[in-house]
Amino acid sequence: MRMQTKFLSQVTFVALAVIGLVGLFGQMAILHNSLVNSYPFKMMDTPPAQFYASIGNWGYYLSTIVGLAGLALSRGLPKYLTAVVPVLLGPLSFWLTFEIAHVVQGFSDAEMTATNFGGYTGNTARYEFGYGAFRLMFFGVTAATLAGLIVTKLSSFRGEKLA
Repeated sequence: MRMQTKFLSQVTFVALAVIGLVGLFGQMAILHNSLVNSYPFKMMDTPPAQFYASIGNWGYYLSTIVGLAGLALSRGLPKYLTAVVPVLLGPLSFWLTFEIAHVVQGFSDAEMTATNFGGYTGNTARYEFGYGAFRLMFFGVTAATLAGLIVTKLSSFRGEKLA
């Protein structure tokens, strides 16, 4: 019986990891698409669209790696949080990549407040991306927490039947 319980625990971790990874890859695809293929970032002159596309490409890979590393380190957390770690760390690290790129690039206030098309400025685009990243993080964490609680509850119910 002990071996069955341990196996069930491993299956629970894998199920929660899959849930977290599906969320992570979905979030990264949305944020990448926002910066590379979507309005306003694709249409910007100052900072240029190529700058945002570069952030989108780098951010996708860096944030995916951070989410995977967080998942690997989540073994010590309560089981239901396993799915939460990647969907929390992914958008957060993507947003940090976005912000650090702005700081490193050193755009002046005049450049960040210069009006592009439709009244957009670099600052407006910056706030819009931050809002999008934190919105994805909030809904991802909420969904992953609920999924984690459901899966661990079902797992514990099944484990009681095995004992």
